[in-house]
Amino acid sequence: MTQSYILQMFTARVESGEVNSAELKPGKGGSWFEALAAGLGKILAARAGKMIEAQQTMERTYDSDAKQQSEEYMAAMTDFQVQSQIFSQTAQAVSTAIKSVGEGLAQVARKN
Repeated sequence: MTQSYILQMFTARVESGEVNSAELKPGKGGSWFEALAAGLGKILAARAGKMIEAQQTMERTYDSDAKQQSEEYMAAMTDFQVQSQIFSQTAQAVSTAIKSVGEGLAQVARKN
């Protein structure tokens, strides 16, 4: 994912209210970089929550006595796989964004 896509994703979450922009304002000694990381962390936590919900649905619909699992279980299992992949991609994007911005800040600091 490109950095611009990551920032667009983050901005969309703030605009939709999924991430509260008031909570992202740096506090005492905080910086915009810390606020960005906190916001990205909230997005990642939301993705983890969806993955956990899918796992719970899968566990709830599992029948250990059945020779073949129900359609509901299979759908829940597929949803869990999808949510796991989305979580993984989001975690990688968050890591890349933080690393890229941090490296950029370090380069700026060296030049000054």
